[in-house]
Amino acid sequence: MCTALEIRTENEKSFFGRNMDLSYNFNQSVMIVPRGNNRIIGMGTLIDGHPMMADAMNEDGLACAGLNFEGYAFFEKTAASAKINIPSYDFILWVLFNHKTVKEVEKNINNIELTDTPINGNTPVPTLHWMIADSFGDTAVIEKTKNGLKFFSNPVKVMTNNPTFDWHLTNLNEYLYIKPDYREKTAWCEKELKPLGVGSGTLGLPGDFSSVSRFVRIAYLRSNLPILKDDSEAVSHFFNMLDNVKMIKGGVIAENGKEAYTIYSSCMDLEKGIYYYRTYENSRINAVNLKKEQNNSEIILFPYSYES
Repeated sequence: MCTALEIRTENEKSFFGRNMDLSYNFNQSVMIVPRGNNRIIGMGTLIDGHPMMADAMNEDGLACAGLNFEGYAFFEKTAASAKINIPSYDFILWVLFNHKTVKEVEKNINNIELTDTPINGNTPVPTLHWMIADSFGDTAVIEKTKNGLKFFSNPVKVMTNNPTFDWHLTNLNEYLYIKPDYREKTAWCEKELKPLGVGSGTLGLPGDFSSVSRFVRIAYLRSNLPILKDDSEAVSHFFNMLDNVKMIKGGVIAENGKEAYTIYSSCMDLEKGIYYYRTYENSRINAVNLKKEQNNSEIILFPYSYES
């Protein structure tokens, strides 16, 4: 359960990030991962010394986030002889260490196969699909189902969970009447009627926590994006948008019987390389600047802000 989106400022700067909705923490922290002359920054965890990234960006302004796709994700049990075989948990690393733009990913996506390979015997294979974004404003969704590996250009610049992305796009046709405007007066049975306050134009906008409803809600907010004049305004507005699809403890119970909630929200400045995040326990916005951190051959971990 997660929500991702991209927004642009008045001067065409891109910001990308997500809500991470889970019923548990996964020993996550912001980390910088080097490989050769390249580095990425994002939220992840180390398993057997290997970085498992939930969302991240590279120094060229390309970013990727993995969102739950349970019941639809399908990865191959056997390796493909004519392709580069990548375990699903390494897809973000493949994207960010080998590409600079969304168009480059699209060009190379058919050269890979995603495999159903666990990192160890204690960690299940993540059932994900992915949203990618770059500093030029291009966004896309990549999904691997039983019908194959698909690359979707993303015109609405948002993503949630299942079902498939093309289904979500079709479903938006059911909400064409939603608008931010104040509804006009009308007359029924010789009685003049008027809206009961501001917001009547959004009557019917789904407000529940399901993936389908969160997609509609965040797409509506993204389609009515105000003019964002600078970075500070963009970051603030980004987190406020994610608040509108945030899961609150007690509102949703997961299959494991535990409370599902938004454990953290992230926002990445794709031009400056700044990773912003805040946690459920601490609403203060934390920031780590990839381009100001000293280049290092080792993975750098930053303390995660669990408490206020």
